[in-house]
Amino acid sequence: MESSTNQAKKYSYNHLLVGLVALFFSPLLTFLYLLFFPITIPTTFILYHFYKVQIKQHISELYQNANTIVQNGLKEYVVPAYNAAKTKIYEIVDLLLSQIKNIKESILKGYNAAKTKIYEIADFLFSQIKNRKESILKGYNAAKTKIYEIVDFLFSPIKNRKESILKFFEDVQTYLLDYQCIKKLVEYLQAGTAIICDSKNILLLILNEAQVKVLNNKYVKIGTSTFTTYILPQLQYLYPIFRYIISKTGTVISQVRENINKQYLQIPKKKIEIIGYAILNESGKTIQNLNPEQEIDRYRIQLHQYAITQFWKIKNFKDTQILELECGDAVGLSYFSSAYEPQRCLGVDSSESQIQENLKLYSELERLKFETRSPLEIGALCAPNTFDVILGLELKKKEAFRNIDFKSYIKIVSTLLKDDGYLIIGDYDTQEEIQKFQEEIQVNGLVITEKNDFTVGITQAMKLQIRNIKQTFRQNGGYIAKFLSEGLKPDQNLLQQFKDRQQIYMVYILKKATL
Repeated sequence: MESSTNQAKKYSYNHLLVGLVALFFSPLLTFLYLLFFPITIPTTFILYHFYKVQIKQHISELYQNANTIVQNGLKEYVVPAYNAAKTKIYEIVDLLLSQIKNIKESILKGYNAAKTKIYEIADFLFSQIKNRKESILKGYNAAKTKIYEIVDFLFSPIKNRKESILKFFEDVQTYLLDYQCIKKLVEYLQAGTAIICDSKNILLLILNEAQVKVLNNKYVKIGTSTFTTYILPQLQYLYPIFRYIISKTGTVISQVRENINKQYLQIPKKKIEIIGYAILNESGKTIQNLNPEQEIDRYRIQLHQYAITQFWKIKNFKDTQILELECGDAVGLSYFSSAYEPQRCLGVDSSESQIQENLKLYSELERLKFETRSPLEIGALCAPNTFDVILGLELKKKEAFRNIDFKSYIKIVSTLLKDDGYLIIGDYDTQEEIQKFQEEIQVNGLVITEKNDFTVGITQAMKLQIRNIKQTFRQNGGYIAKFLSEGLKPDQNLLQQFKDRQQIYMVYILKKATL
């Protein structure tokens, strides 16, 4: 029996514990405790200081009581339940094993029955083969004899002419070993060379004799002397006057030529003088579904379409804004605006007349806009961080960039890009100049993510484009078209330089880093 004093202490400890639990788990008491914290907190520390030994002892007793309850619970409930479950599992396993044993016996019984049946069938088949063995062997021997007869019949002509065939091969071998055929071939070649040399010498003699006769002709001498003495000095005086007239009437002549071009050809003048080039797409085929007006420009359009869509796998341009620098007649930008339907496509060019022509030509495309801007005015085009993609192809070949610091120009253009936007820029030149070009476009904030050598594709596209234009000449142009086709010679020279890799075409993809 506990004494009354110990019971009182125990009850006081219990009351203290109940108070602490109520303090922590009752919202009202907690609120009051925090409300009077200047009094409650010092009181808590004082009580803990005087009763900390009793609190620790009481917590230890609670732990021992809980441990005893858990152990008794394990003995009374968990262990019997575990033993009952174990017994039940053993019963289920024994039942499954007995079922498997029964199934095994039935399977073995069926297997033995099937094995016996297969043996019976095999014995029957072999008995049939054994009975017909003689007839099979007889047929085989007859077929073998017939085949031998056919072979003998086929080879009998060769066998009869064996000696003549062998003699023929021996003669051929002897002829080849004596180098007779090679000697005769060399003789024929020497004779042919001599004939060619003699013909060349005879032709040169005839031409020299004709030249001497022409120079000694008195009428030729009189004409040459007259031209040198009288006509040539007069032409030298007239040449500055002729150049002055040409400089004043150059625009008129160009306009006349353009009118002739429009009257007799389906290809506008600028599309003859400035052929845009493109490469084939991923599948090796050119883009399809072009309207008749776009057909002549399919390879120029292809370059814009490939450059914007193929370098990275963006296929949805619904919310993008695209800017093309020095857009020219904007055939590529117009196709992209109608085919991919971006939010806005803006083309800028330093030529006011070109922009006015574009506004008339593409007035039906609502998403396609144009503005006149020189390279020096590009920074005032719009607010910074406006465009998702900016495209500039062959900018340094344009007249407007002759006296422009290209690196400074790229810095200004980069401010118009959104963060993570792309600048697509390409040009062609020699290997050394392309290296300088790459250094110029590497400005702060732009990182080259990809660069591609398009020389092979450009070469192929140029051949197709020139062939396309010449075909149109033949169909519609007549003599005037033949005269205008002379404008293709610079492009044909450039094509040869691409083939020889004296010029290379590079396209760079630059991404604006996020600040």
